Amino acid sequence: KELAKALAYTRQVQAMSFLNDETENIYTYGASSYGLLETNHPLVNGGTWRNRRDNDVVLGQEALEDAIQAYGSEMVDLRGRKINVEPALLMHGPADRFLVNRLLMSAQRAESADNDINPLKNLNIKPLLNRHLTNDNRWFLLPPKQNHRLKFWDRNKAFMKKVDSGSNWNVRMMAYQRYSKGAASAEGIWGSY
Repeated sequence: KELAKALAYTRQVQAMSFLNDETENIYTYGASSYGLLETNHPLVNGGTWRNRRDNDVVLGQEALEDAIQAYGSEMVDLRGRKINVEPALLMHGPADRFLVNRLLMSAQRAESADNDINPLKNLNIKPLLNRHLTNDNRWFLLPPKQNHRLKFWDRNKAFMKKVDSGSNWNVRMMAYQRYSKGAASAEGIWGSY
């Protein structure tokens, strides 16, 4: 039973590793490799596009509004054409759970004494708690599942086998699983490390 839990936990942690490691390359274009969040993703016409700010920002009302604006104006495909998709999920770590709920669900502007309405409430962005993010300042805006290119493949499902030693009553458990993860492209993802 513990071995099965360990297999499942390892699979979840490994699936999230490229969200945690900003130096991990997720795709190669030309002779260069690129991470998930960059300020210089290449376009086929020679230009670049970005899916993060030059400086990382802490999650808050202004940072999220700015990210949503940038998502709509700067999110392009590899040919530089604007992608017609809205963010559907805000992935965040455990420490931001209550902040995210205030940002997305409050009727009035969060963390303010003003009586302004909260423009984020009507955007239908759902919170997505990710317990495997290793930095609580990390957050991502993601499109609906059919519009992002994050990938996870089970190459071989988890397999366990019990082996009796025969002579000393000991039992050995062996386990094997194989998977691949990454992204075909960073299109549709905006965030901050």
